[in-house]
Amino acid sequence: MVGRDLVALGFIVVVATVALAILFLAPDATAIATAVAPVTTLIGTLIGAVFGVELGNRGREQESVARDEAQQKAVEAAALLSPEAGRELVRTWRDSSPRGNPTLEDFE
Repeated sequence: MVGRDLVALGFIVVVATVALAILFLAPDATAIATAVAPVTTLIGTLIGAVFGVELGNRGREQESVARDEAQQKAVEAAALLSPEAGRELVRTWRDSSPRGNPTLEDFE
């Protein structure tokens, strides 16, 4: 089972258990509201956590694919440059980069 399926199953079990307990044990509406509030808070938190992690992982995967595509385009574009134009590009990049990488020696 996937995480969200387990959360859905847990949600159903908890709601059914709470509904039955409230139906037979709660004397009035105030007691019912008091019993339901923590349960709904817990369920909302769990659902939010599961879907938050799932969306975060999906975003990370999309970013990785986009980065790989950009890298491939950069390599293809660099292959079309003459050696001197490539050196000048690296020199310009190095001067504007806070890290100072790459160096010209990496390309010679």
